[in-house]
This record gives sequence, C-alpha cells and structure tokens, in this order.
Amino acid sequence: MASPVETPENLQDWEYVKQGIALWLNNQPKAAEESFNNRESSVHIVAGHTFISFMNAVISWETEKMNEAQGLLRELEKKCAGDIGWIKTVRTKLFGSYEPQKTLASALEEQIILADTQLCLAILVSLSQDIGGFVKGGWLLRKAWKVYQHTYSQIYQLYTKTLSPPPEPANHDVGGTTTEDITQIKPEDVRRLMGAVSFGYGVFQLSISLLPPSLLKLISFLGFEGDRSMGVACLMHSRSSVDMRAPLSTLALLWYYTIVTPFFALDGSNLKFEICSAQELIEESTEFSKSSLFLFFRGRVERLKSNIKEAIQAYEFAYRSSAQREIKLLCLHEIGWCRLIQLDYGTAMNNFKDLRRCSQFSKSFYAYLTVICQGAHGYFDELTKWRSEISELLSRSSQKESQIEKYIYRRCQKLPKSETETEKFDCGYWRLLVYEMLFMWNALSSCSEETLSEVIEDCCKSQDESTEPSQGLRQLILGASLGCGKRYEEAMSAYRTCIAMRNDEQDLQQDVHISAFAHYELAMLLLREQDSEAKSEAKQLLLHVQQNYRSFDFDNRITVRIHSILRKLN
Repeated sequence: MASPVETPENLQDWEYVKQGIALWLNNQPKAAEESFNNRESSVHIVAGHTFISFMNAVISWETEKMNEAQGLLRELEKKCAGDIGWIKTVRTKLFGSYEPQKTLASALEEQIILADTQLCLAILVSLSQDIGGFVKGGWLLRKAWKVYQHTYSQIYQLYTKTLSPPPEPANHDVGGTTTEDITQIKPEDVRRLMGAVSFGYGVFQLSISLLPPSLLKLISFLGFEGDRSMGVACLMHSRSSVDMRAPLSTLALLWYYTIVTPFFALDGSNLKFEICSAQELIEESTEFSKSSLFLFFRGRVERLKSNIKEAIQAYEFAYRSSAQREIKLLCLHEIGWCRLIQLDYGTAMNNFKDLRRCSQFSKSFYAYLTVICQGAHGYFDELTKWRSEISELLSRSSQKESQIEKYIYRRCQKLPKSETETEKFDCGYWRLLVYEMLFMWNALSSCSEETLSEVIEDCCKSQDESTEPSQGLRQLILGASLGCGKRYEEAMSAYRTCIAMRNDEQDLQQDVHISAFAHYELAMLLLREQDSEAKSEAKQLLLHVQQNYRSFDFDNRITVRIHSILRKLN
C-alpha cells in the first residue's frame, strides 16, 4: 500500500486507482470521479473508473446504470482485446510496431483486465434473470474463463518460482514459464498480479457455481462446475494483497456470505459460518469503518442474526452517510424488508411506496409490495387501482422476461378487479401474500420467535381454501415457519398436506412453485433424519421436482440446490 507521504504524481497507476476506489467506498464518489479525470488516461485509470460504474449498476439494478456500465465495459474489453489479440499480432508482423514493447507485468495486467471486463459484463447481463440473459452471460463467462485460465497459470508459475504458492488453479494443468520470464518481472509485481488475477478468478468460480446445470451444458462448459471453496480462497488471497482490487475482493466476499448464500440457501438454513466470516471481514476493514457500503453489509449481518432492530439502525446510518442515490435506495429497500420481517405493515408500505416513486428498478415489484402491505394493514380503500397500475407498469417495463416481473405478473392476477370483489378479501388473505414474499426471499428465518408464532397462528386460523390466494400456500408457509422454529415433525406434516392438496390439481402449472418448494423443503427435513428410508424418500422428492416441474417462479434458485444435493446423495 502506498505511504501517506507519497504524492499522487509519485504513485503508479494501480496505486492511484486504489486510492480512487477507497474514496468511492468512503462516501466520496465525486472526489473519486475527479481523481480519475485528473490523471492521464491509461488502462488502469479506465479500469478503475469502469469498476465503479459497474458497482453503481449492480447496487441500483436500474436499466440506465446497467446500460452505462455495459457501454464502458465493452469499450475497455475492445481496447484490451485489441492490445493483446491476434489482430495486433498479425499487424505487427506485417507492418512492424511503432509502440514501445510492453513489459511482462503490463501484458499480464491487460490480460487480467480483459477477463475482468468479460466477467463484469456476464454478471450485468445475467441480472435480468431471464433465460436470454443467462445464456448471454454464460457465453461471456466462457470467454472470461479462457483468459483467466491462461493468465492464472502464467502468474501461478511465476509466483511459485519466486514466492510461496497461493490457491492452486483448478481443473487444468499449469503451464510452464521460462527463466527469461522470471528475470523480466520483479517479485513485488508477481505478488501484486497474483492478487489481481485472484479477484476475478474467485468471483468467476462463485458465479459459475450459481448457474443452473442445464445452462452449463448449453454454453458448452462440458461438465465444468464452479468450485466455491476455491472461489472463496482466491478472494481471501486477493483481499490481503496490495492490488487495487483488494477492497473489491472484500466486498465480493461480503456479497457472497450475506446475500448469495442466504438467498440461494446454498448451505441450508445454518448460516453461522457465513455470519461469523462476514462479521470478521467488516471488523478487519477499519479503513472503511464509516463506509456506507460496509455499514450496509453490517446491517445484512444483523438481519441474518435476526437482530432486526440493529439491522435497521445500521441501514439508517448507511443511508445518512452515503452521498450516492444508488446506495440510499439500496438501504431504503433493506429497511422496507426489515419492517416486513417485523410485520410492521404500515411502515413497510410507506417505504415501498417511496421506492416505487424514486427507484427505476422494477416499479411493479415495489407497487406489489405496497398493495399487499396495505391490505395486510387493513387499508382496503383504492386496492383495485393497484391491479391496473401494476399491469400498466409491467406492460411498459424493459424487464418483462425477468423472473421477478413474471412472478409479479402472476401475483397481480390475485388482486381484486373491482370494489365488490375487494369485500371477499380480508386481512388474512393479504397477510398470506406477505408471508409468501418472505418465504420466496428466504426472509422467514430472520423473523423473531414472536413473529413466527404470529405467522403460524394466522396459517392455522382457517382451513377454508377459498380464503387463500393459491391452493396449498397456507400449508407451505406453515411448514416453513414451523421449520424455522425447529418444530420439524409438524413442519413435515404441513408440507405433506400441501403436496396432497395439490396432487388433485387439474392444472399443474397454476402456481406450480408451491408444489416444487413443498417437495424440496420436505426433502430437506427428511435428510436431517440421517436414516436410509428418509434419505430414499428425500431423493425421490427431489427427482420428482427435477423431472416434473418446469419454468416455475424462481426455478433457477431451486434447480441449483437440487442438482447440488442429488450429486452429494449419489
């Protein structure tokens, strides 16, 4: 890390960019932007500016920010590919080169930046969560993999011959390096470049591990699967390096531990390791103790610990600290969800109404959250207007094919069409729709014992199927809530009831996610019992989902889990 007495003019470009990223993280986005504009352009400076644009896009999920970041990433990809690609090689052989010969360190750095741009592009196009986005993202990941594979091998060999070995590259043989290579590069450059390539290589491994197996075959990875432990090890190595990507590696780990793992339920419901790891990362990052993003992740940790009051305090502090609209909206989103977890319908309704007005991300999503909170809170006036408003928002949306908006479209059909129809829906109906959202977003596990008791009581109040939005939904929520309360036998009984209720259904595509998740959740509880009969039944339940249910709401989440579990069982 650069000494505090060094002036910007004395810093190498990567050191200068690292300072710019630190400014951005420490709530000074304008100063960061100015610092990049004040430095003579180089591949490092452009990369630093592009990384920040990418982060803004990921945080906001807004189409405009994503398009802006994708444009910058494509320009940078084109520049790096042109500098190291076969076209330049042919041109140089035919006409000679008028440019000074690049050092080995510079050439390796450009290869890393090329792969990083392709990885970031893959993540952005995949955020649409539609099959087209996943396929495009998959092809970009494949391109990035080829560059990472080659570059990681080169740097790994240099590293092992001059320093102690970092995490060993997976799934391929390590290429050789010559004695000439080693004499062309300083040991400190090798150390930094190992940290640089480990960032993207680690994020790549984690990203691949989240793709559905069917998509991996489609994009010709030929059985290649991401190695999560390798991904985490690479990011841990990168965050301890001096490279400009070190703080981004810490953010990537926090993202994985506090958002990805709980959201995809990668390790079941026990998140003790993830919570401890994330807390440790935050406490070690003293340089960013007042960073709104690190405060945001502190809020995520508290939420996972079911300390909702403390989580809200962290988010509110992050909201006040941030100078960026994107981070403020992200914090407001989390505060709304925390209020929903507390079943504070009135406050949550107002939060989501504000987000519906201010955020460009899926306005229909926030409108739907607003209306179900309003109904659960007992405000029945003007409920019918929301159905037409959500339909209109969906029709204008550029993200119609995303999983979230497909889900909202189907849920919109559950809303009343007229004032006379509104009378049929009591608070219990709307609360079931709220509980469904908590279940689908894996947020029930963050609820307090008192809140879970309230949910269970609501689900047990009436067994009249006409008062629930979807057949079997009440039993699915009941099973999930009992499971969170460690009442496993009762939970299994509720899931079995849900499955039995839906076995007689004529149209299996109607809210099929309820059947799929009931089978999956029952299988997870059976696997806890550790006996062969329960294990066999669990396997059959998972195979039933895999073979019988297609294109249901958020199917990519459950198919990744089922594929992973069946592989272990086999």
